[in-house]
Amino acid sequence: MRWVEMAGLKGSHFGFISRSADQTRAFGALLGARLEPGDVILLCGPFGAGKTTLVQGIGAGLDAEARVTSPSFTLINEYHGRLTLYHVDLFRLTRLDEEMEQAIQDCESGSGVTVIEWPDLLPQYLKEGALRIDMEVVGDDERSLLVHAEGTRWSVEELRRMAEKAIGESGGAA
Repeated sequence: MRWVEMAGLKGSHFGFISRSADQTRAFGALLGARLEPGDVILLCGPFGAGKTTLVQGIGAGLDAEARVTSPSFTLINEYHGRLTLYHVDLFRLTRLDEEMEQAIQDCESGSGVTVIEWPDLLPQYLKEGALRIDMEVVGDDERSLLVHAEGTRWSVEELRRMAEKAIGESGGAA
């Protein structure tokens, strides 16, 4: 396992390198299997960083009935499984209007889980307690994932074990 060494990060943060889309999906599936109603995940990163790939894994971990696709044009996709997955993509918005903010608040306060790509427009109260994952392209197939486990819901040790298992199960630790 190749961990990303991040200067100044301690406590509730860790990073790792995913060597393939399969490893990214495997991490997402393990994360999805542990999600509880009301959990919120914020995904940050440029195009091609693997955000939707990670959400595909989360959907698999939630036993979603349909394959997860990017909601870039619909803004919110809903998938039914063990829990409802609300997949939100705010890329196309320049501002968050009252109606969209309310829709996201409704997703977050429901009995499902909410994953938001491009969350920069969100007001702080919708980000509080969320698990944030920053993703970057570091090679043709490699992605760095920096996981920020704020609050008391997530244990960094548990998330790190998920990453280790995902890398091991999908072939080839670095």
